[in-house]
Amino acid sequence: MAKTTAQTSFTTRIHDIIARAAAEIAHAAQSEIRGDLRKILDGVKTATPKLTAAKPKAAPAPAAKPGRAPSRKGSSFLRRSAKKIAADNGALLGFIKANPGLRSEQIQKATGLARANVASGLQRLRDDRKVRMTGVKRAATYAA
Repeated sequence: MAKTTAQTSFTTRIHDIIARAAAEIAHAAQSEIRGDLRKILDGVKTATPKLTAAKPKAAPAPAAKPGRAPSRKGSSFLRRSAKKIAADNGALLGFIKANPGLRSEQIQKATGLARANVASGLQRLRDDRKVRMTGVKRAATYAA
């Protein structure tokens, strides 16, 4: 079936519109990237641009419990100091000596430390041979 002049003209117009839209989007993206690079090079911290529709902001995160690292959602992550890590590891070791045979989840709940802090602390204590692990994965229990 042969295309008529009207169909060809219509198809050509659609292709032209799409090409212009693509060029405008590319230009806008390049401008945004240039602006972000300028800010980075000037030492200004920028947030990553969101390409999706804006979502309503969530309610502020509740205050963190004492001794816990702030949650990542809604707040920035703070690194623990060497003193805090040593104190947490000491607390873990003391707790394990007093309560042998518990799993890491039970240790976490009882001590009130963040899961990542308990996991890294248990790994350090195992590496230093201060605690021993019996079992595998989530079924592992710890004793001093």
